Amino acid sequence: MIDNENQIEYSQEGLVRAVQFGELAFVETAIDKHGLSANTRDADGCSVLQWAAINNRIGIAKFLVSKGADVNATGGNNDENALQWAVRCPSGTE
Repeated sequence: MIDNENQIEYSQEGLVRAVQFGELAFVETAIDKHGLSANTRDADGCSVLQWAAINNRIGIAKFLVSKGADVNATGGNNDENALQWAVRCPSGTE
C-alpha cells in the first residue's frame, strides 16, 4: 500500500525513507496501522531510530522509543547506537 500524498510505500524501505525525511504521520501510520516495527532496519543494518537521531527528527525518535525501539541497537559502518549518531546530527533539522 502507498501513501498517495507522499508516494511512499508502507514497507520497511518506505518507513526508513519517511523517518529520514521527517514524515511523522507516515511513521505513525506505518507502525500503528500497517504493522511495521519500530526496530526496522535498512539494507545496511541501520535502525530507523538511528536515522531519526542523525537527522534530528526528535518527534519521530520519541514516537519510536514509545513503540519499543531498541535504544541500544547498533549498526552502520561504525557499529554505533542512536545516541552516537545523534551527536553528529546537524542542528535545526526539525
